[in-house]
Amino acid sequence: MRDNLKKISDLLPSHLKTKLYQKKEEDKILHFLYNCFSEMIKDHIKPIYIDKNSIFCAVDNPIWASEFNNYKKMYLDKVNKYSGKNFSNIVCNFLPSYFKNNNEKIDENLKLSDEEEKNIHEDVENLDVNNEINTIAERLLKTTYIKNKKDSE
Repeated sequence: MRDNLKKISDLLPSHLKTKLYQKKEEDKILHFLYNCFSEMIKDHIKPIYIDKNSIFCAVDNPIWASEFNNYKKMYLDKVNKYSGKNFSNIVCNFLPSYFKNNNEKIDENLKLSDEEEKNIHEDVENLDVNNEINTIAERLLKTTYIKNKKDSE
């Protein structure tokens, strides 16, 4: 029966594979930039996405965006050296929603039960794909589960 299983990577259209690969590379760059920040800066600035030749970051206060400008060139040089790309700008936008208090109570109805977590993990484990695709599939299933719970409220 296992011989009849197809790899999920064989079923994905090539443009989707390209997008997944591109997203993975962007995530590596964003993660690298975040790790370049000091602990104090990490509390106030978060790299969130890449568009063309710019990296966009969220800041919890406009003053941090202004302060970051003093160090922008240094961080651009580090990221360009690491990635082999030629980013021209790091843009900081005041987006306080990216910095919600971790102590805020999470709606218990939107959490996955242990049984739901187990079912998702088993579903993903049965896929005959590499770990990277498994991780993506598991996140997608969890997100879908939570969205369906939220929509049914």
